Formats: sequence, structure tokens, C-alpha cells
Amino acid sequence: MSIFQGCLWAGVGLGPLLGGFIGQYIGLRAVFYAYAIIALLSALWTFIRLPETKSSCTSVHSALKEQSEHNSSLLKHVKNLLLNFNFVLICIVSLSLFMLNSGCRNQILPLIANERLGLSASDIGIALSVLMGTNVLFIFISGKISDMIGRKPLITPGLILVAAGTLLITFSQSYWLLILSCVLMGSGIGFAGSISGAYVADMLTNENQSMGLSIFRALSDVGLMIGPILLGWLSDIEGYEFSLYISAVILVTVALVFQIFAREHPTFTRKA
Repeated sequence: MSIFQGCLWAGVGLGPLLGGFIGQYIGLRAVFYAYAIIALLSALWTFIRLPETKSSCTSVHSALKEQSEHNSSLLKHVKNLLLNFNFVLICIVSLSLFMLNSGCRNQILPLIANERLGLSASDIGIALSVLMGTNVLFIFISGKISDMIGRKPLITPGLILVAAGTLLITFSQSYWLLILSCVLMGSGIGFAGSISGAYVADMLTNENQSMGLSIFRALSDVGLMIGPILLGWLSDIEGYEFSLYISAVILVTVALVFQIFAREHPTFTRKA
């Protein structure tokens, strides 16, 4: 699950990076052509090679009966999940990460790098590549470690690392300090971002798994959508640094609340 969540984060980071390079060296119109081709190839691969996980029904009657039972239990599962404090907390963790990552990495960081440090588009692309590369590296490391010691010992420090990297951007007066901030953010996302999906999977059952993952992903996407809006608004009010300060405060607050109130899965509690 951590690898799946980590690949999602890698895609979020690779999208703007790849689009930026294509737009700079080929043209903005080429970006849309390139992503249309990628989407088409992905759809074909999914249709041809991806196996179905849900068993097929033997008749129309059984299919209708299964759908009726599913609809009747839908609201029950949603209610139970939203009353599960651990589930709500990890959704807030993911929402915060996606919100601040999309606003900071894809919007504020490039603007600061260009306006304050005078970096070119290729230099900014290298910095974002470092962030993404560090993220991918820590995906595999964090997955194995979390299976041994649990999810919380990685999620909370991961949030703190992202907050530290966010703050460091505000103090970056050189290219290498900016690179260091990208390393901190990438490693933190590799920990907290990828392991949050595994934390969710641990608490779900076969009955509420699809609904739980759907809610978790939907709230993450909400964060991805409102991040640039929120940080852009804060930047208009008090400047780029102010928006990054608020981002760091939000991340640290979420980390402390999660560490204090969230409960580890019983499997790891027994190991401890």
C-alpha cells in the first residue's frame, strides 16, 4: 500500500516537472498532446493487462441483489468511517500533505526560486527533480521500516520533515539551501505520504475497504485542489514567506494531534 501511495505522490510531482520541460523546449501545446498520449496508453494498458479483482456474478438477478445489498450498507459504512477518529485523523494528514504540497511545491517554490534567487526554469526543474527523487527513494525505505515498527513512528516525523523543508525555503538565499529544502520535503513526503495509505489499509475490513479508500482518496484530492488557492491567497495578503509559515504551522499542528490521539494498529502495538 505504501508503494501505491508513493507512486501516486511521484506522479503528482512528475506531472508539473515533465510538463515544464516539454513546455519550455517544445511548446505549451505539446504538453497537452503529450499527456493525452500518456493517458491513452495508460487506459489501453489498464483495459488489456489489468485483471479484475471483483468476482463476476453468475446472473442478472444475483447482480441486482448484490447491488441492492451494497446500497443498503453504503450509508452505514460511511457513518462508521466518519465516526472512527483514527480514520478522520489520517484523512486530515493526507489532506494537509496534498494541500500544502500542491501549493508549495508546484506554486510558491518555483516563484521564490525565480524571483528571489533568479533561477532559470531548468534550475528549478532540477530542484523539483531532487525533491521527487528523494520522495521515490524513501518510498521503498519507509514501506519496509513501517512493516517492522509501525506506521506512526514514520508518519509524524515525516510531517515534521516536510514542515522543516517548507520553513527552509523562506530562508534560502542560495541554490544549495533550496536543494536542501527539497531533500527535506521529499524525504518527509516519502515517509508520511506513502505510509498514510498503509495506515488506512490497516484499519479497514473487507466490508468497508472500497468505501474507506474512496473517502481517503477523495479528501486527498480536495487538498490537492485547494492548496494552490489557499497558498496563493495567503501570498497575496502577506507575501510568499507568510504562506510558507502558515503551511509549516499547519503541518506541525497536524503532526502533534496525530501523534497524541491516533492509535497504532494492534499488530504493531503487540510487537512493542
